[in-house]
Amino acid sequence: MKITKEQLRQIIKEELSHVLNEGPLADAQAKVPKNTGNAFINAFHTLEYLSGPNASLVNWVQNAEGQIKKGNRDAARALDVVKAAFRKERELAEVEHEESKGMKFPKFKGLEDIAMELEDAYNSPSAGSMATAPNFVVLGGYISSVYKMEDYANMLQFREGDWKELNPSKDWKDLTRLVNWIDRFHKAIR
Repeated sequence: MKITKEQLRQIIKEELSHVLNEGPLADAQAKVPKNTGNAFINAFHTLEYLSGPNASLVNWVQNAEGQIKKGNRDAARALDVVKAAFRKERELAEVEHEESKGMKFPKFKGLEDIAMELEDAYNSPSAGSMATAPNFVVLGGYISSVYKMEDYANMLQFREGDWKELNPSKDWKDLTRLVNWIDRFHKAIR
């Protein structure tokens, strides 16, 4: 099957559109009001490809800033609206990132070092999930005090409140999975 240059261009254009329509630009465009009568805001909604010289976000911002220097209040309002939308998007992304950092481990007295090591190991990409088995051999490099792991797991079972305070969105099932994970990890590397 042969594809013409025009078909290839169309495929690339559609893929670029999908990628860009899923990113922060698309989110910002969705949050900025349309048809406001402000030429700069309306132009912002027509941006689709960040690689084109005439339709890039960088050029749009530079054009708006140039018009602001000339005293164009519509450009100033448009730039403020767009910046606010991007700022809001960045704040939401930061909140999501903080919430998705994984499991937090309480630092019990005398077991602070093993708590930090286990937290790093558990939250690392090698830790696995319910669908993939953890790579305990690789994770073993995170642990310097294997003998403390069992003590930590036992303490964790009886200090659920400390763990819950650090992980408010988790429940007792998550804690049980965590304790079992520590136990399997300990057995695999001791």
